[in-house]
Amino acid sequence: MRFTLTPKLVVVAITLYAAQASADEAAITAFCERLFACEFEPNVAGCVANAQDSDDNARSVGDAICDTYADAEFAFFACVGALDTCASFGVLCADEDAVRDALEAQGASACGNGESPRPPPSSWTCDPGSFNARDGCDCGCGADDIDCSDGCAAPGCDAPSCVYCHNEDGAYVACDDDAGEGDAGEDEGGDGEDDVGVVPTPDPFACGAGDGWWSPSVLGGLALVLWLLRRRRL
Repeated sequence: MRFTLTPKLVVVAITLYAAQASADEAAITAFCERLFACEFEPNVAGCVANAQDSDDNARSVGDAICDTYADAEFAFFACVGALDTCASFGVLCADEDAVRDALEAQGASACGNGESPRPPPSSWTCDPGSFNARDGCDCGCGADDIDCSDGCAAPGCDAPSCVYCHNEDGAYVACDDDAGEGDAGEDEGGDGEDDVGVVPTPDPFACGAGDGWWSPSVLGGLALVLWLLRRRRL
């Protein structure tokens, strides 16, 4: 059976593509507006631009894991964007978040940087999404983070390039102010800009707004750019 690409089919394909692109854009915008409303994100336009860049990078890799990860991100965006609360997004959108977690364990965090998946070492004890995420040096994770120029792996450790420090459970702990200044002002993200003012940032999606120092007022003051510069994970 021979398939013939007719003008009508071309129009249908273009229409479907445009509809999907519009839906994706709407999901990103709703997601960023929710973050902004919860004071997790200081700028909607910047958030949208970063999310779109990350998606474009992931899809440019030409890898099945990266393509699936991009789709999973949009599913998570859509879920968070539909919420009317600032409570734990990771709980309310647990199914979508679980898909992302599974892909990040396969190294999908690198996809947003336009790189092929690179899974964290088996000894990695921190969130898989923080490995090779181009978001700053993660220390104390049982293995060296690719983001580090002079990091350390032992839980609770600190070194000149550490931006995020972790304990034996992989949870965030404060880095020493002096030691943590090493790479915090350098271009960890490869975007040509210094990452000034980076602070250890526990996943806001794992706890509700108002829990401890993760209150909206403090978050707004720190002007944290979450998952896109994260994974932190969102």
